[in-house]
Amino acid sequence: MMDIRKRIFIAIGIIIGLVLAFLLFYFFVLKPTGEDQQEEGITPTTTEQDIEQEVMERLTPDVQSTLEAEPFSEETYVKQVSEIFVERFGTYSNQNDNQHIEDVLPLVTDQMANWLSMQDLDQSKDYVGVTTKVIASSVEQIDEDSATVLVEAQRITETTLGEEKENLSGSVDLVKINDDWKIDGLYWD
Repeated sequence: MMDIRKRIFIAIGIIIGLVLAFLLFYFFVLKPTGEDQQEEGITPTTTEQDIEQEVMERLTPDVQSTLEAEPFSEETYVKQVSEIFVERFGTYSNQNDNQHIEDVLPLVTDQMANWLSMQDLDQSKDYVGVTTKVIASSVEQIDEDSATVLVEAQRITETTLGEEKENLSGSVDLVKINDDWKIDGLYWD
């Protein structure tokens, strides 16, 4: 009886040892490093690259081809970042764990991030979903380190009782921090 238990423990020990050896081999020998990924053409995406890609996807093909030939103008960039912020922050439900706030944190200043952290929604079993779509935007003011973008948006609120549409007008303030435009305020009229 004791002999069978010993054999079982030895077999289990060998299996665990092999699994650990395989995992260590995989993580330290087979897994490609960041340099290997770059050599293979795989580069990790950054938030700014994601934003620029989303900006390009939103533009019409003729504007895309013009912008690909010329670099983004500051005015175009602040306008697009403002639109992305307004739509991402303004599109949410009371059942998504405030993901809309997490999504916009890379776009904002520290001061704005503090304000956003106080905008948490209470989760509820009674569904309320909000979709915000920017329908027009224009740069009101831009200088070397600050900008203001005016936005017109449509907000659709959906509940179990139906749908309600609302038109909004507001402004988005941006500041330039280390050559990167960040949202510093959102003000609805």
